[in-house]
Amino acid sequence: MPTETKSGALIRIMTAEDRNLAGILECWPPEWNGPFANEVLDIAVAIRAGKILIAGLSQGGPSDTPDRAVVLGWLVWDDRFSPGSLYIRKAAVHPKHREKGILGLLLANLVAFATKAGFRQIITDTTPDSLATPEYGRKLGFEPIGDVTSLAGEGIVTTFWRLKPASTSG
Repeated sequence: MPTETKSGALIRIMTAEDRNLAGILECWPPEWNGPFANEVLDIAVAIRAGKILIAGLSQGGPSDTPDRAVVLGWLVWDDRFSPGSLYIRKAAVHPKHREKGILGLLLANLVAFATKAGFRQIITDTTPDSLATPEYGRKLGFEPIGDVTSLAGEGIVTTFWRLKPASTSG
C-alpha cells in the first residue's frame, strides 16, 4: 500500500528487480566502500532471489509502475543463517532522504512479511558503519542478544539484535 508524503508524492515498498540495481547503488553509503565493497555482487544475487525490499518514490500518479520509481532506500534480508529466522543483512537510505521515516517504512513492511511467512524472529546487527543506531533499534522493539568482536573487521564490535515478528514496532 503506497504511503503519501507531505508533498503528495507516493512511496511504495516493493521487491527489488534487476532494473533497481543502479538506484540501490546510489543509496550505498560511502563508508561501505572499504571492506564491504565486495557485497555489491551479493546485492545483485539477492535481487534475483527476491530478498531486497526497496522504498520507491513514484514519479507519476497512483497507477505509476515500479519502472518509474526512484529508489529512496532498501534492505536486504536472508533466511539461510538461522532456521526460522529472517536476518536483515544491510539497510541503506539515500543521503537526501535520511531521517524521513524511509527505514521505518521498510522495516514495518518486513515485519509484516516475516509475520505472514511464519518466521519466529527477525535478527539484525549493528556495527560502527550501520545507519540504524542501537537507540533506533530499541525504539522499534529490537532487543540486543549478544556481541561478537572482529566479525566485520579487526577490532570491530558487532551487536546482534532480535525482534519477534508479532511485536508492534513504531
